[in-house]
Amino acid sequence: MRSVTARPLLLTLIPLLVLGLAADGRAAPRRAGAATLVSVDGPARLTVKTKSGKLRIRLFSIDTPQVGECGAPESIAALKKLAKRGKGRFRYELLDGGTRDFERDAEGRYLAFLAPPGQDGFFSGLGQDLVDTEWARNGDALALTQPPITHGDLTVGGAGAGFGSSRTPRGVWALCGGRMHLPASQPVPSHAPATWAITADGVTESIGPLALSPTLSPSTNLTVAQVAALAPVELYDVGGSQCRASVPSLQLVLSAATPGKQPCGSAEVFAVVTSGPGAAATTQGVGVGSSASAAKAAFPRLAGGTDGEDGGLRLTGADALPWAWQTQAGVDERTGTIDGFYTSAGPDGD
Repeated sequence: MRSVTARPLLLTLIPLLVLGLAADGRAAPRRAGAATLVSVDGPARLTVKTKSGKLRIRLFSIDTPQVGECGAPESIAALKKLAKRGKGRFRYELLDGGTRDFERDAEGRYLAFLAPPGQDGFFSGLGQDLVDTEWARNGDALALTQPPITHGDLTVGGAGAGFGSSRTPRGVWALCGGRMHLPASQPVPSHAPATWAITADGVTESIGPLALSPTLSPSTNLTVAQVAALAPVELYDVGGSQCRASVPSLQLVLSAATPGKQPCGSAEVFAVVTSGPGAAATTQGVGVGSSASAAKAAFPRLAGGTDGEDGGLRLTGADALPWAWQTQAGVDERTGTIDGFYTSAGPDGD
């Protein structure tokens, strides 16, 4: 028996597809175009007006304090100030979900980049400006049991928070002790930079309570979960099959590789970088604020000169030595002083 509803239903769906409606029946927005600010609705959340109507969006791949957490009102206030520049005019770009629709968050907001006209919203724009104020960071918050999302590298500017440990505290560092998701009801914990135990050859043996592998194997045998058992961590996904772990109490950022769908907790750490406003130091007495010449005196096998690529000093004696953790010191080229430390597993510090 022929169905009497098949033809009317098909005739109903055809106009919807022709009109470009989204899967939920609402008018599908354009992927990119001009936008004008309507309102800032919460942390990383805005409403903008476009040619295809109003869009409720969430800035893509930035992690901010949420309502009820330390710094949330301040992060929202910073976003409002940034969004009003240029009379609230932007160019938006939605994240393609690959299903004839665009990606949305749990609230139904479109994930998007917003940037002033003429700028690339991926590497600059409103989200990165908020990161620069330190009321946000690159990436999406994760739990120990979650794997990172498989997409391209979303990090702008290095291996984590990057060097710069001597900077003046601001943003979440000044208000929340570096915690991006500290409940507002909890006291702000104290924090101090970890002491780095580095051999004369530039091999990092430990960083505060973190013991690193002394073997010549490139494997670290240190997982994110092991770090979390020693100090509170906040995980975030920066793409490229990597998890980042911020350890505010030690003023460190850790990078961990996650092949396949491996959860972040079981991922092995392959790089550690100083972060935060404190003055990290080594057991030899060389620390943030020390002169580059003092570092050379403390590490006799230090590779001569500065690294032309990043202005840093190699604290390793010879590339032929396959040490497990080779260390670099960041150098502020304006003052000639150390501004942070970085170490990574494997030969040549890779």
